[in-house]
Amino acid sequence: MKTKYTSKQESKETKKSRWEARLEHIAGPADELDAICRAKLPDGAIRNGILAGREAEIRQDALIMSLTGHLQGRPLYLEAKARGDQEAMHTEMVKCACSALQICKWRMERKLGKSYARSAPLDEQNGGVKQHDANMDTTDWPLSARIEVALRAADEAVQDKRISPMNAGILTMILRDGMNVERVSRRLGISTNAIYQQLDRVKRELPEYVGRVERIVT
Repeated sequence: MKTKYTSKQESKETKKSRWEARLEHIAGPADELDAICRAKLPDGAIRNGILAGREAEIRQDALIMSLTGHLQGRPLYLEAKARGDQEAMHTEMVKCACSALQICKWRMERKLGKSYARSAPLDEQNGGVKQHDANMDTTDWPLSARIEVALRAADEAVQDKRISPMNAGILTMILRDGMNVERVSRRLGISTNAIYQQLDRVKRELPEYVGRVERIVT
C-alpha cells in the first residue's frame, strides 16, 4: 500500500511539474507577444466598419492563437530559440503576431457579418425585393458577388476542416483586400512558395463548396 501511495504521489507531482513547466513555457513569450499585438493594433485603430471598437477582442484571440501553436509552428522561431538569438526570436514573434491578428480580424468579421445578416430586416436597400433575374448564370454575377460566394465557401470549408483558417485568410487578403502574393508573403512572413502551396489546397477543395453556396443563393 505504501508503495502504491508513493507511486500515486510521485505521479501527481510529475504532472504538477509538467504543468508548471508548460505555464512557464507559455508565459515566456506571452508578455512580449501581448506588447507586439498592442503596438500593431492599438485601441481605436479601427474607426469604421463592423470591427470598430473590437481591437481588444481581436488582440486577445490573436494572443491565444499565437500561444497555442501558431508561434511554435514557425521553424525560424524554433531555430532562433534553440541558438538563443533573442533578436531573431523577436522578429519571428512580430511576424507571428501580424499573421494572427490578420486571421483573427478575418474570423471576427465573418462571424459578425453572419450575425448581422441573420438579424437585419430585409428591405429594398439590402435586397429584400427582387431586383435581378433569378435565372442569371453565376458566371454573369458582378465580381463582388462572386468574391463573396468564394469567401463564404471558404468559411464552410474551414468549418469542415477541409482547409485551414490560414488558407482562408490568405484567400481573403487576395480576393477582398486586393493583395498580390508578394504582399501577402511579406505580411505573413512566409515565402511565396508557401503561399502558392496553400492556394493550391484551396483550389482543390473549394469547387465543391462554391457549388453548394451557388445552389443556396440562386
